[in-house]
Amino acid sequence: MNLGLRYNDVAVVDSDPAWPQAAATLIAQLHAVLRENAVAIEHIGSTSVLGMAAKPIIDLAVALAPTADPEHIAKALQTAGYVDRGERASVGDRLFHRLGGPDVCTTILHVVPQGAPAWQRWLTVRDRLRTDSSTAEEYAALKLQLAGQFPTDRHKYSRGKAEFLARIAIQTPGHDSDSGDEA
Repeated sequence: MNLGLRYNDVAVVDSDPAWPQAAATLIAQLHAVLRENAVAIEHIGSTSVLGMAAKPIIDLAVALAPTADPEHIAKALQTAGYVDRGERASVGDRLFHRLGGPDVCTTILHVVPQGAPAWQRWLTVRDRLRTDSSTAEEYAALKLQLAGQFPTDRHKYSRGKAEFLARIAIQTPGHDSDSGDEA
C-alpha cells in the first residue's frame, strides 16, 4: 500500500483495498490514546468508500466528549505522532496530520466536539458516496479532473470539490445543510 502525498501536491489514485484496514489500525491506536475522551472515531473521505479513486491519504474524524480538554487532546495526539495544524474556524475542527516522511502527509485527522455540525456532514457525505454509485462515479470524475488541473495546488483542488460536496449533503434526506467544510 502506498500512502501519502507531499504537502500541496494532488494525485488521485485507484482505490486500494488496504485503505480500510489502515484506517482501522489508526482508529484502534487513536482509541488507545484518547480513551474516554473520544465519543466516536470514524474513517471519512474518499478512502473510506470502497472502489473510489482518492488521494492516498487516510481521513479520520474524532468526536470529543464534552469533558475532553482540547489542549490535553492536542498534546496526546502530538505524542502519538500527529502534527497540530491548528483550528479551522470555517469548519469548526482542529486539524492534525500524520507524516510518513518529510512534508509527506499520510493521515488527516479532524477533531471536533461531540455534536459539531461538521461531524454529521462528513458522515452524511461518506454514507451517500458508499450507497449511491452514480454520485460516487460523478465525484470520482470531478476529483480526477481537478487533480489534472491543479496537481500542485491542494487548496484549489479542494475548493473545486466544495460545491459538489455541499450539494450531496443538502440532497441527502434528513441532513442539516449547515454543516461545515468538506470531509
